[in-house]
Amino acid sequence: MSVCTQPLMALVPETNKILHTTAVPVSVFDDALVQLAESMVDLMLEEQGIGLAAPQVGHSVRVIVLMDFATQTPNVWVNPHIVSSSGWQWNTEGCLSLPGQKKRKMRAQDVLVKAQDIHGVEHTFSCSGLA
Repeated sequence: MSVCTQPLMALVPETNKILHTTAVPVSVFDDALVQLAESMVDLMLEEQGIGLAAPQVGHSVRVIVLMDFATQTPNVWVNPHIVSSSGWQWNTEGCLSLPGQKKRKMRAQDVLVKAQDIHGVEHTFSCSGLA
């Protein structure tokens, strides 16, 4: 991702109903999607987060940005969905939309995910632990 020259977008407050509705799949892969993703990466890095979803910045679409822990670079995933999961683990998690709050959550230990990249190309990858 390149550095976005637009002003940073803002996180929506936790009371915003967009955070409580199902985001819609992305069907158009265009410059507007690239700009959204770049702005989300910029905000996530500015806030020192490890992940951010489009609804957290007021866009009800299935786009997430996540830090790749191995390379310390951000990834953009469009229309992600879990194909399979196994094992369970407890994690203490924070959320950029809920500053200062930490919650213990039980999550799958290993997941297989399908998602598209910013150009619409589908990828399958596995994640484990906090990732």
